[in-house]
Order: sequence, then C-alpha cells, then structure tokens
Amino acid sequence: MFKLTTPTSLPLLNLPASALAALSNEILGPVDDIDLFTTFWNETGTLLWHLNHDDTLPEDPLLAVALANPEYVTALDDGWYLLLGIVCDNGQGIYLVFPDTTVITQLQNQIEALTHE
Repeated sequence: MFKLTTPTSLPLLNLPASALAALSNEILGPVDDIDLFTTFWNETGTLLWHLNHDDTLPEDPLLAVALANPEYVTALDDGWYLLLGIVCDNGQGIYLVFPDTTVITQLQNQIEALTHE
C-alpha cells in the first residue's frame, strides 16, 4: 500500500508501464497547468491510494464515502483499475488504484459492476 498526496508523484508508483501510462493519462491528461492542479490537491486534501492484491483498506473514514458513491471506476491496463470518489464539497477526491486480484470485497464488487455494464 502506498499513499500519494501530490499528482506529480505518480511515477513513483510500482505499476506495469502500460498501467502507469493509462493512470497518468486518466489523472493528468485533462490538466493544462500541473502547478495549479497540484495546488488544488494540496488545498483540498486530495490523495491517491495504491493498493496491492493482498492489501486491506486503509484506516481513512472518507474511504467509506468514496466507495459508497464513486464518481467513476475505470479499467486501466494490465488488470489495474482506478476509482475516484469525491468526498467533500470542496472537491476533495480520493483515488484508489487497485488490481483485479484485490482481496477487498468492496473493490471486487466495483470491478464486477463495471464488467457487467
């Protein structure tokens, strides 16, 4: 398990190259000004959790909000997924990056819902 608090740290994640490229494109693709985007993450407390297959959910009360009402869940490459939950009115988001082999039931349910759309 690894927590990022800034979008410029995405390259630090231990993901397959194609999954990392897809993740970067998903999060940073629409961004025109990385400095402004980083400031937004800092001001709102936005963060990203990278979970491995045998990790449990981190002790973060806002995760329940993110999991109950995700903004979206999308498949990346190489069996990895991205979930975004907006958890506060100020736009604070929690991203979860997780593999299709996750042992976390809530995330398995998100994958199943996505593949049955």
